[in-house]
Amino acid sequence: MNMNASVDKNLPMRKCEHCGSHIYEASLVCPHCHHCWEPCIVSGYPLVPSQTISCKICNKGAIRDYWNDYIATVMHCPWCKSMQTPY
Repeated sequence: MNMNASVDKNLPMRKCEHCGSHIYEASLVCPHCHHCWEPCIVSGYPLVPSQTISCKICNKGAIRDYWNDYIATVMHCPWCKSMQTPY
């Protein structure tokens, strides 16, 4: 940031689905209402219901876009190593 003033100094935020407060987009716990989210097995980001899919074998959750990118390259679940297809 010292060398490039155009760098955004704010963290990316999202709205907590339970209390409506603004929190850091990768936070797994809301500091206001203490609601917890499971982490995506591909990215570590919180699993928001509208974007979540699960492995067909181990049922571990992932964010659809990250899952599809990962599976297109590796073809297996990062958790249980079973063969998978994109959703």
